[in-house]
Order: sequence, then structure tokens, then C-alpha cells
Amino acid sequence: MAGLVRTWIKDKRDKQHLADAPDNEIAREWQGTTRCGIQATLVWVPYERVDVHEQCDACSSKFRTVYPPSEGGHPGPP
Repeated sequence: MAGLVRTWIKDKRDKQHLADAPDNEIAREWQGTTRCGIQATLVWVPYERVDVHEQCDACSSKFRTVYPPSEGGHPGPP
């Protein structure tokens, strides 16, 4: 498996980090290094638990899309 996946550090789920996907397609925990340099046991974040408000700023700074501010304080489409 290739690419980046969103992970938690085992027993510390306050931030979601980006890391290289494990070689084993069914692994849900593995030893790895996050994009921000933390070496730890990583736990796969399921799709339904992905939360952009919990993402690690250091890991995702190069991957974020910067959106212009909305006009008139309107939050935009749902």
C-alpha cells in the first residue's frame, strides 16, 4: 500500500497525524513515523472519525488547501 494515511499515536488521540501507510493492507497498528517526526506505534483513523479540527498543523501544513474568507460572515454551503 502506498500513500499517506491519517493516524493517531497509540493511547493519545487528541491530534490526527499524517504518516506513510503500512506495507500490510490489513494492519491497524504499526510502528512508524509521522510527517512531523514523531516515532511511535500508530493507529489507523477510520474514515468516519477524520476531523480536520483535530489534525496536526505540522503534519498537514503542506497538504492544506487555503480557502479565501467568506463574505458577510456567511459560512457557505452546508
